[in-house]
Amino acid sequence: GIVGSVAKSGIAEIISDTSLDERYILDDDMRLSEIAVPIKLGEEVIGVIDSEHPEKDFYTDRHLRILNTISKLVANRIDKLKEQEDKEHLQKEIVQMNESLERQVLQKTKENIQLNKEIAEKEKSFLMAEMSSLLAHELNTPLANIQNSASALHETIKQHSTIKNFSLATIETVK
Repeated sequence: GIVGSVAKSGIAEIISDTSLDERYILDDDMRLSEIAVPIKLGEEVIGVIDSEHPEKDFYTDRHLRILNTISKLVANRIDKLKEQEDKEHLQKEIVQMNESLERQVLQKTKENIQLNKEIAEKEKSFLMAEMSSLLAHELNTPLANIQNSASALHETIKQHSTIKNFSLATIETVK
C-alpha cells in the first residue's frame, strides 16, 4: 500500500485522489485523500504517520509540514529512549563487570593470603633448620673442646701413670 511504499522509499506523499492510486488499500470505508510521512531515525525509516480523509484534495503542504514536524519530534523522542535503553544496558554491563572483577579480586586475595602463609611456613622451617644448625655448631664446639681436653688429660694421666709405674719399678729394682 501507500504506507508500505513510503516506508520503503522514505519519502512523504500526499495522495489527492486515492481512487486513482493502485497502491491504496481499502480497510473499512473508502477515503479519497491520504497523507503518509516517514519517521526516520538517521537514514532508517522506523515508522510511518498515516492519515486518510473522505474528501479529495484534503491534505495540503501545511499538513505535510505539521506531520513532518511531528515525525521529527517522534523520531527524536524514540532516539532519546533508545539512548536511554543503551545507557541502561551499558550500566548493567558495567555493574556485572564490576561484580565479576570484585569476585576475581576476592579470589586472588584469598590465593595471595594462602601463598603468603605457605611462604611464611617455609621461611619458618628454613629459620628453624638454620637455628638448629647454628645451635649444633655452638654445642659441638665446646663439647669437642671438652672431649679433646678429656682425651689429652687421659693421655697425660696415662703417661704419668706409666712414668710413675716405671719410676716405682726402677726404685724397687734398685732396692
